Amino acid sequence: MSTEQRVLRSQRNEVLDMVRAAGLEPREFGWHKRPSRFDDSVAVDVLIHEPTQYAFAFDWMSGPYANGHYAIFSPGETQFEQTAFTEEWAAQRRSVTTWLACVKRELDAPPLWEQLAGGEPMLSIPGPGAVDSQFLPEEAAAISARISEVRAYLAAELPTGAMAAVNESLDRLEQAATSQGRISWAQMAIGAFMGMVWGGLLAPDQARAALTLIGEAFRRLLN
Repeated sequence: MSTEQRVLRSQRNEVLDMVRAAGLEPREFGWHKRPSRFDDSVAVDVLIHEPTQYAFAFDWMSGPYANGHYAIFSPGETQFEQTAFTEEWAAQRRSVTTWLACVKRELDAPPLWEQLAGGEPMLSIPGPGAVDSQFLPEEAAAISARISEVRAYLAAELPTGAMAAVNESLDRLEQAATSQGRISWAQMAIGAFMGMVWGGLLAPDQARAALTLIGEAFRRLLN
């Protein structure tokens, strides 16, 4: 067997077109060489998104029961690393498309937990030892009014069909403001908007704008 199983120039050009089609910047990607996961004497190509180090290894499996292309990439659809015995180049291309969509998803996802840990004022939650007290009736009414503003903002941003699921989440938040403690409610709100982003209902910038609207009222209540 050859000591190299490299990606052909024509295949690299196909991958470049796929990167562009995914809405990603080709200049952020670079080709590298590394040993195959199955035989360290064989060199294979790896495409790396340099800013994040997300990678797709165009590996190769050779043996009595399997012989052909093998995909190893991160991030995956539901886990950090995903693998697949693709065998033929056409199936390998489909795995590249999946990987690029996962890279785009991760790049677009807002770093809500990091922002929260860094104290960025989206929804500022009191630290350890704070009392998870309930909102007063007038405070719950203020939260409800701000959620109404969020509904109006999102109704202008989203297709009509998307608002039904969004409104269900907002209804739950509005109702929870009359029963949940402040800290629990803020955590619930962040989780709800993260869930809407991951579920494809909201773009990251739309979720951030909505959290900012709610956060302004929430911080005033805390103060």
